[in-house]
Amino acid sequence: MAETAPERPLLTVEEAAERLGTGKTLAWELVWDGVLLSVHLGRCVRVPLRALEDWTDQMATGGQR
Repeated sequence: MAETAPERPLLTVEEAAERLGTGKTLAWELVWDGVLLSVHLGRCVRVPLRALEDWTDQMATGGQR
């Protein structure tokens, strides 16, 4: 039986957009505005999976953008 790879803790902004079901432009705006937590690794921008999950949980319970 094939093992599934463990989920990566950091996503590209485009991967975060896909998980959110939005376009990448909106995901980048959320990152640029500081609404969605991101980390910089050199010139790369990544969204921690946990931060994405926390933010979506907050939005689902009536949080603001």
